[in-house]
Amino acid sequence: SIGANWRVPDFVSIVWPDGEVDDSLEREFGDREQRFLNEVRRVQLNHPVTDIQKSALDELAAVHFVRNVSFALAHDKVVHDSTQEVVNQLAGDEEALARFIRDRRRSPEPGELKALVAAVAEDLVNGRDFFASGVRRVAGSIPRMLRKWRVQLVGSVQGVPGFVLSDNPILHGRRREGRFGFRDGVAIGDADTIVVPISRRLVACYSSERRPDVEIRTKKGVRWVNSLLLQSARSQVACHPEDALETSRLIRQRDLY
Repeated sequence: SIGANWRVPDFVSIVWPDGEVDDSLEREFGDREQRFLNEVRRVQLNHPVTDIQKSALDELAAVHFVRNVSFALAHDKVVHDSTQEVVNQLAGDEEALARFIRDRRRSPEPGELKALVAAVAEDLVNGRDFFASGVRRVAGSIPRMLRKWRVQLVGSVQGVPGFVLSDNPILHGRRREGRFGFRDGVAIGDADTIVVPISRRLVACYSSERRPDVEIRTKKGVRWVNSLLLQSARSQVACHPEDALETSRLIRQRDLY
């Protein structure tokens, strides 16, 4: 079960010092999933994607973009880098210096103001609700970024392998540069490739212009799509049991694509 294998307990929950667990964000995601998954299941190859279905695909992408370990690692790096920058800026800020003098009625010792700013910043980013707040904020902004894209559906026929699903389900990257996902430092807004898996036989490819749906009838065609989906994986890929041999072969040969 993917739900069991790839689930990190309390990933976006807040555990307070008294042991109480605030899982409101996880419940919020669950409520959103009930709404958008019903619409996503109605998406069919060679049928126009309605505005409601497109919004549901955007919501699906948003939730799974942020609900994984790669996002958490990228979030930590961005926070660390930006915090250092802010600390350096505030340590030399004239208004910050003036406030320190008004509050303490003296000038700071060498390095004291920077140490004070760094301590406040550390308390902020180490707060138990800091990551959950970041997840909620980013998940809310992603659908707005995705509205500008159109959707091209790509399906595979019975008799050829189906599509794989990686432990980072949604693929985004800069394909011509060979950079994929948060792991390679690709921001969603800078991506030229976004693929949202829907089922074993259907994926949604985001495009800047309207493109006709495609039905793949050959193993080779499926391999090209799956080789792309593999790019976002951290360590694991899931597939239908009947596709296991083909998927293992593709993983070993992925450098050919």
